[in-house]
Amino acid sequence: MRINIKKGLRTILLLMIGTTLCVLVFMLSKELSAGEIAEEKVPIYAYSQKADIDYNVFLKPNILYEEKSLEKGGTYITSYLDYIDLSMSYTFTGERPAGFSGEYEIIGELEGYTIINDASKTIWKKANILKGRTPFEGNGTSIEIKEEIPIGISEYNEFANVVLEETGIITNVRMNVFWNVELQAETDGGNINEEMAPFAVIPIGTKYFEISGQLNLEETGSLDELRQVELPADGDLIGAYGLGIGILSLALILMLIFTKAGNADPIEKELKKIFKKHRERLAALNGEVSVEEGKGSIVKSIDDLVKIADELGKPIMYRYSADFRKMTKFYVFDDNKTYIFNLEEAISEEEKTNKEKKTKKSKKDRNNEEQELIRRAEEMKESKDEYNIEV
Repeated sequence: MRINIKKGLRTILLLMIGTTLCVLVFMLSKELSAGEIAEEKVPIYAYSQKADIDYNVFLKPNILYEEKSLEKGGTYITSYLDYIDLSMSYTFTGERPAGFSGEYEIIGELEGYTIINDASKTIWKKANILKGRTPFEGNGTSIEIKEEIPIGISEYNEFANVVLEETGIITNVRMNVFWNVELQAETDGGNINEEMAPFAVIPIGTKYFEISGQLNLEETGSLDELRQVELPADGDLIGAYGLGIGILSLALILMLIFTKAGNADPIEKELKKIFKKHRERLAALNGEVSVEEGKGSIVKSIDDLVKIADELGKPIMYRYSADFRKMTKFYVFDDNKTYIFNLEEAISEEEKTNKEKKTKKSKKDRNNEEQELIRRAEEMKESKDEYNIEV
């Protein structure tokens, strides 16, 4: 059984499905064709670098510790402190041999500061070069640099006291020790320039302290080259396109097989008009409507029945049914007469009248054509007789 759909609506649906299907087929073919070319960074030389500051705290003879030094990560009593031995190291490792060069320095910076709104604010600062700029070089896949610096706290305490006496400004004081390393590497993939600067923070002028700062740094990097690469097809996208094409193809086939173009049923169309226009006048009956013989009077149109209902002050009755084709009769009941409008018969009569009009028009057109042909034939005959020459 084929479903009847309005011709315009069916055409629009078929057009929409067909257009979308064509778009999806095009997108799928494009995705399945040669992959897209894109620029991509490709590593051609990978490397890593690491810088550390380690330390040991050496003690004066005291009654608490038998050890001569304490290891990293503790809390230290200032009066027992002799000096701090800072051990600094830097390592660079590449994936292939390279030529290395560079230099490093160690800077000690004495800083007087205060805390305002949980933020550190520098009041004064004094820098001291603990190790001047020192060059280094080497070859191979890696290079390692080591340096040791002893830090005597007492001399920095004395300097901080002198600043306090001269300025009268009471501040917190700390010693910042920076291990600055600069490296250049000449590789088969190009040149590398890197810097690292770990640092240690040593409190000054306190009865005990802990060493903090950024003591360990580790980084990886690479020299990259821009290359054109072919991107692989997107499997998820191909699957989505394929699914969409399958669904739309099935929908198109079902539309072509199980639907047909056609106009709405004329009875249904007229019923919708009646209920829309006269809804307030209509009353539905559940049972059958019976009219005594001789007491029924047929009216020509629903408008005529509405006029009668208004004149009599009666409602328009109809038998309700789920099948609209069984709701084609409308009634107005008077005391001795029932007025009836039969929609189905009215439509049939109208179609019959229209068909007859078309038939008459066709006959008239054919007669007119025949008369026109006869007239033209006579004109041609007269024209021929007019130009005949008698010999």
